[in-house]
Amino acid sequence: MCKTLDILFIPIPGTGHVNACIGLGEVLIQAGHTVSFVINYLWEGRLTKYGIKELLLTDEDPTKDPGVNKLDLLLKHGYIGVDMTPLERVKKFGNGFIKRLEMFTKLENDISKLLVSIPKPDVIVIDHFATIPCVELSSIPIVRVKSSNPLNLLDDDRAPPGGSGLSSLADPSEWKHYRDVRKQYLDTEPWIKYNEFMVLKGCPPLQENKFMYTHKYLNIYGYPLELDYLDLRPIPRNVIRFDNLKRTEEDLSFEIPVPLRDRPGKLVYFSMGSMGGVDVKNMKRLIDILSKSKHRFIVSKGPKHTEYELPDNMWGQQSVPQLHVLPLVDLVVTHGGNNTITETFYFGKPMILYKLMPKSLNILFIPIDGMGHVNACIGLAEVLIQAGHTVSFATNDQWEGRLTKYGIKELLFTDPDRPKNIDPEAHFGEMLIKRGTIGTDLTPLEKLRKNKGAGSFRNTEMFIQADKDIAELLATIPKPDVIVMDHFGAIPCVELSGIPIVWVCSVNPLFLSDDNRLPPSTSGLSAYADRCEWKAYRDAKQDATDPEIWIKYNEYMISKGCPPLHENKFYYHHKYLFIYGYPLELDYLDMRPLPRNVIRFDNLKRTEKHLTFEIPVQLRDRPGKLIYFSMGSMGGVDVKNMKRLIDIMSKSKHRFIVSKGPKHSEYELPDNMWGAATVPQIQVLPLVDLVITHGGNNTITETFYFGKPMIVLPLFADQYDNAQRVEDKEFGKRLNAYKCSESELLTAIESLLNNNELNAKLRKISSRIQSDNSIAKLPQIIEDFIQHKENYID
Repeated sequence: MCKTLDILFIPIPGTGHVNACIGLGEVLIQAGHTVSFVINYLWEGRLTKYGIKELLLTDEDPTKDPGVNKLDLLLKHGYIGVDMTPLERVKKFGNGFIKRLEMFTKLENDISKLLVSIPKPDVIVIDHFATIPCVELSSIPIVRVKSSNPLNLLDDDRAPPGGSGLSSLADPSEWKHYRDVRKQYLDTEPWIKYNEFMVLKGCPPLQENKFMYTHKYLNIYGYPLELDYLDLRPIPRNVIRFDNLKRTEEDLSFEIPVPLRDRPGKLVYFSMGSMGGVDVKNMKRLIDILSKSKHRFIVSKGPKHTEYELPDNMWGQQSVPQLHVLPLVDLVVTHGGNNTITETFYFGKPMILYKLMPKSLNILFIPIDGMGHVNACIGLAEVLIQAGHTVSFATNDQWEGRLTKYGIKELLFTDPDRPKNIDPEAHFGEMLIKRGTIGTDLTPLEKLRKNKGAGSFRNTEMFIQADKDIAELLATIPKPDVIVMDHFGAIPCVELSGIPIVWVCSVNPLFLSDDNRLPPSTSGLSAYADRCEWKAYRDAKQDATDPEIWIKYNEYMISKGCPPLHENKFYYHHKYLFIYGYPLELDYLDMRPLPRNVIRFDNLKRTEKHLTFEIPVQLRDRPGKLIYFSMGSMGGVDVKNMKRLIDIMSKSKHRFIVSKGPKHSEYELPDNMWGAATVPQIQVLPLVDLVITHGGNNTITETFYFGKPMIVLPLFADQYDNAQRVEDKEFGKRLNAYKCSESELLTAIESLLNNNELNAKLRKISSRIQSDNSIAKLPQIIEDFIQHKENYID
């Protein structure tokens, strides 16, 4: 083409976008064309040296550097400067910062005024968030520049989604999950408004949730052939790839600074980009790490360069001429901006990317396959999956198909001693009745003295089988980044794997350790009881324990190459990060602090988003308060006691939603009740006024989450402790599940329903728990534990 073209660029005024467009502008100017940039006036005088004409726009804030101005917005909203994964950002921000219709309206007004005041361009090159009506209607050919990673140009299911940070070698189901979450949290209102604005201006409607007519433009991007995704998907004919969009910066030069010239060590370039450099806290952290290196560093300090100093092995300034530095260095440490990536490739240097978002972890859960334990682990898994991690559960094959709906991969093995085609909850419930663990009105102390350890869940054969199953599994799957255990004891193959271990305590936190400052676990003794009662129970527990179980298992652990266990302990407490769920208001923190390897959350609650619940028709119009009654998946097996309790509650004037349990077909409910084998507890709890429960840890913490009073009828194990803690803290009543009289139970119901002060207090606690959302910190904690175990364990 012999004609000199008049080419108008409209870039986003961020440094990375403008620099990429400068690279294109330089090539076009060298070819004899005229190039103009429509740009914020804060760029005044910074483009003319390239031969570019500046067409300047005004801005509301004339006081700030463009990079700082934009970054202050990102920092203010928490989009950077916080350790969130890509999925967490999607959940928080939806479709990001493309939400201000007024921003686009102003841009449209500015560009339309500009176009009538200049000669008509031959082509418009745009690198922007959204199309601009006056540009679309100008009939001028449009070239769209994508100055970021090419995944952001086209959302192709054959490649990872843009912004996800997911590997191109990952399971495509991970890509789909990210896309699904992104769609779920997408705020459609900005698109609806902008589409209406476009149509009002005379443009055709935009595709749903798209801000550009991608098919109408020539699209260009810069990315090295060796890095691109062409092996995953071809590019359409209206898309052109270049290896980079690099500037020449011929007016600049650079020599290694004197302070570094004669120092030993390789030369490293460190830059977190024009925006990352404003996060002074993180810059200081990274520089402190790099100061311990024997090598030399050239540092691009960023707009806030005056707020921190560099150590002796570094030299830096606000910005450095990157294109002249890169040929001189041996390594580049970078945030991973597209320009830096492509320019580093141009000069053939290796890179370390300090990703602002952590990598996707492969996390393996090994839970006890009881309902309460698995549900708690599901609650943890949901948070980790939302944060972009991959979660698998190693569990009995009777859970097949029950976990995938949460996005969890099922790694199944068979228990040869378990009957086939039996409900797991029914199996465990009947086992507990047979052992005398439930179905009897004995106190916890009486159970200990009677059973003499016969009720223990632990046996050597069970541990050996678990070790065999997990060892076979670990040999067939990619090595996990972390293993999350909720089990009765350590598993040798896990201990010897070298994989970090997180131990979940999904029951009352008294189980975390036997601390003499606290009541003994399973005792149901009050925190305010005489300490002699605590000691008597501990002595009885010691006397009832069969030492042979521990001796044999310790010998097995040693035979497998593990260190000896502490006496009568079944795992190595000091080696793990422990996590548990218990409301702050219920916990025992007033009696003992937590060690640094123990983290408390208010709950380990599942979301159960796939479930819904409405008050059944037969209860909807009945008078009375609404009460939820559940004795848990195992307590429901004791049909005799379920019938007894239901008969009492049938005399109440209130309405009941009943979780009937595995043997639901063996008894009927009276007119003031509705029930099913299981009910969606998370959806039921917000609707009710009172909860009557066995006191399982999940039900306790979930009831607190929704701020409801409780009557606790404990059956075994930590349920006694939960019941007593609820009573000690005056959040409800503890009654005997087998001996409570009609009068006791009905009076307790009325008392709690009419306690306005208590209900107001519980609503306040609920608000605090939901606002704190403590479990959201789990991904960050696990990521930090993997990288910095020394912060948690010795």
